[in-house]
Amino acid sequence: LGLIFNGYAGNPIPAITNGPVWTLPWEVVCYIILAVLGTMGVLSRVTYPAFFAAVWVIYLLSSNSTEPFFAAIVPMMVMFAAGALIAVLPELLRPEIAVLSLLGVLLTMSFTVFDFLSRQVMSLILFAYPPPITVGALYTATYLLAFPALVVWVGSLQRPVFPLRDDLSYGLYIYGWPASQVLVFLFLSWGVVLDPVVLFALTLAVTIPMAFISWRFIERPALRLKHRLSRKPTPSPEGDLTSS
Repeated sequence: LGLIFNGYAGNPIPAITNGPVWTLPWEVVCYIILAVLGTMGVLSRVTYPAFFAAVWVIYLLSSNSTEPFFAAIVPMMVMFAAGALIAVLPELLRPEIAVLSLLGVLLTMSFTVFDFLSRQVMSLILFAYPPPITVGALYTATYLLAFPALVVWVGSLQRPVFPLRDDLSYGLYIYGWPASQVLVFLFLSWGVVLDPVVLFALTLAVTIPMAFISWRFIERPALRLKHRLSRKPTPSPEGDLTSS
């Protein structure tokens, strides 16, 4: 697509055809780490919370780093670790935790509001020696703790907010960026600057059919293949091995 549309030369973000794709190898790395931890016996109700706490200590100690790995990759790994913690201790998703998570996400929607409120709260606490943490680091930490919990809680609802027969989430994630890049390029070539809300609506309208095709013909068949491969062979009454 980049070659067809001249590398999106006139776009606000040129050259990048699909931004989310760079996250996929790191997602695979997280699953590999999870497999290693499981093999080592760390994914237990006793040991994994301690491991999660250690991850957060390491993250907070490196929160002021400007290295791309610590700025972009480590926060994603921290959220992945939070999701694993909820899987190990599902009772953490109590209603009060869900409410606090929602409040945290709402607060981090605006850094200006978060900055104002956090400074007001800190001014009421009489620290002799205030903790050496910036508002930016506190803002990021709030988001990294609240967002995974809220997402998992919404996904665990007995009655989904949007009950859909087909899972289009992954396709929307993968194809949304290239669709928006093409739309921005085309409309700019016609002399039209799209409003962000209009761009979102058009991108969604274009991406949903692509995500549906991807789910029906790529993702769902792959998941079915995974289930078939994971079946254990069991002896049949005739003595032959069959899948169960």
